[in-house]
Amino acid sequence: MYGNPPPPGGFGAPGSGPGYPPPYGAPNPCAPNPYAPPAFGPGGYGAMAPFGGPGFGAIPYGTAESVVPAWVGKALLVTSFWWVLFVVMVLAIGILGDQEGGPIAGIAMIFAMILAMLHQIGSLFWQYRAWAGILPEFRRTQSGKMIAPGQAAGFLFIPYFNLYWMFVISGGIADAANFQAEAYGSPLRVNRSNGTIACIMQLVFPLLAGIFWFRLSREVEACTADARARAASVGRPY
Repeated sequence: MYGNPPPPGGFGAPGSGPGYPPPYGAPNPCAPNPYAPPAFGPGGYGAMAPFGGPGFGAIPYGTAESVVPAWVGKALLVTSFWWVLFVVMVLAIGILGDQEGGPIAGIAMIFAMILAMLHQIGSLFWQYRAWAGILPEFRRTQSGKMIAPGQAAGFLFIPYFNLYWMFVISGGIADAANFQAEAYGSPLRVNRSNGTIACIMQLVFPLLAGIFWFRLSREVEACTADARARAASVGRPY
């Protein structure tokens, strides 16, 4: 007979020696490979972190907080009055003259530029975080246009196009927050007109724009926070 006879107890029996495969269903005697890649699933490749989980300023679902820190909206309201300092600059020169009013005008101009810069940075931050607080399937406008958080903030850097884009995202964030609130049974809603009026005032009378932006931000943050808590209560993991 050619080959080796079966070992005692059959192939794969303990002590049968190397080279014999274990019987079907028997545990693999090989030790785990320490160089093997992580398994697919929790803790391995393909694992999904909870929405709003650990990260920069992240807030998990189930809390009564918004993804936008509460102080951001207040800071935007204060910095929106940077135009007042330009009025002070003009009045200082007009009333006191160049020699006496010049230093006052210079200081007012410096502070106005600082506040304007902080306001722009804060606005971009708020837009990104507000859209990030909306679940992906609800990040759409009333017309059905899908908007990502980076897109909402990033398109504001495009000259001239940003004048159109601010109308899109100001009304869009209200639509998205309302879609999410309706889906999870939240009674809160965002008044879409606050965003539209804020954009118009931004172009026509900036001194009043900050008030309407503040009202929009408060409503979006409250509506989003309530919907996020309700989403967690029904087991939405991310």
